[in-house]
Formats: sequence, C-alpha cells, structure tokens
Amino acid sequence: MAKDPKKNDKKEQNANFIKEINSELKKVTWPSKKDLFTSTSTVLFITLAIAAIVFVLDFAFEKANTYGVEKLKTVVSSSVEENSEKNEENTENTENTENTENTNTEVEAVTTESTETPAEGEENAQPAETSNEAENAQ
Repeated sequence: MAKDPKKNDKKEQNANFIKEINSELKKVTWPSKKDLFTSTSTVLFITLAIAAIVFVLDFAFEKANTYGVEKLKTVVSSSVEENSEKNEENTENTENTENTENTNTEVEAVTTESTETPAEGEENAQPAETSNEAENAQ
C-alpha cells in the first residue's frame, strides 16, 4: 500500500515548523544569571512596595471612614435633638404668646367698656373701678 501524500506533507510541515522555532530561539539574546536576578528582585520589590502602600491606604481610609461615619452619626443625632428641643420651645412660646394676646384683648375690652363716656343723664356716674377704689380708700 502506498502512503498517503497528505500525511507526509503534514509531517514535513510540522518538522520544518519545529526547526524554525529552534533557529529563532538560537537568535534570542538570553539574560545572564545576574541580569535575571536583578530584574526579578526589582519586580518583586516594586510589587511588594505597591502592595504595602495599598494596604496602608486601605487601612487608613477604613479607619477614617469608620470614625467619620460614627462622628457624623453623633453630629446628626445631636442636631436632631437640638432641633426637636427648639421646636418644643417655639411651640410653647407660641402658645404663651397666643394666651397673652387673648388676655390682653380681654383686658382691653373690659377697659374699653368701663372707660366709655357715660350716657346722657349719667354725667356724674363713675366707672366701676374708680368707685371700688374710692370705697377701699375710705
């Protein structure tokens, strides 16, 4: 039996490909052991330094955030308490002011009634308050 020409072609192509890889690898300039050690140690040092910086920043921001959030909660809660106390005081002051205004209005009404000019024929009549004062004086 005859060999399949396509299989031979593929084998030759694979062999040529491997030969070309070997020839290209021979052209590469490989670093010496000293260069390899220097480059590797530099990469490791920089990687560890960046990791340490990120760790420190992460830790600092976490603590600042925790402290800041707690401080913010304290400030907000105290502010809310102060506002509620002020609102209560304002409500009490408003109620007192309304009561005072009502009392003043009633006093003015009574005073106005008692100090009105007497009707005809009552020219000598004294207001009720004045007559009470006169009785108390005697």
